[in-house]
Amino acid sequence: MRPLIVVLMLLLSPLLSAAERIKVVTSFSILADITRQIGGDQVQVINIVGPDSDAHVYETTPDDARHVLQARLVVENGLNFEPWLDRLIKTTGSQAHVIRASQGILARTLEEEGQTIPDPHAWNSLANAKIYAANIAKALEAVDPGNAQAYRSHLAAYQQQIDALLAEVKKSF
Repeated sequence: MRPLIVVLMLLLSPLLSAAERIKVVTSFSILADITRQIGGDQVQVINIVGPDSDAHVYETTPDDARHVLQARLVVENGLNFEPWLDRLIKTTGSQAHVIRASQGILARTLEEEGQTIPDPHAWNSLANAKIYAANIAKALEAVDPGNAQAYRSHLAAYQQQIDALLAEVKKSF
């Protein structure tokens, strides 16, 4: 009987571990990567639009709706990058905390169909990537204050990596 209990505990431990993590839905792969870096083992990241898809024209699926409904946090880019996401959140009635990772950045502009609009690809700037990471860390702290110190520590390490990249870029130019 004892070996059976040990086997069951080993089989169920990944499920119990996953149940304790904060479920976070991200709109596209870059936000998923940043969220994983900041959230570490405390989060379970479900990404909607993969690296081989286009978030501008993505069509949501029933699985996307289910994930958004179950999430504690939804991370979106903003800047009209994923126009489908607000509809998805509203349609599902999700109670998740929703943040725009681009909040507080100074977006470049571009011309599209004769209009000047903010460039939604703001993460391409390393300085903006630091802001994205800080916004995600702040949101994780809001929904999971018990792990705030871990999020701050992960943020500091991530921003140090970005600072090192910025230093390398400055040397090259």
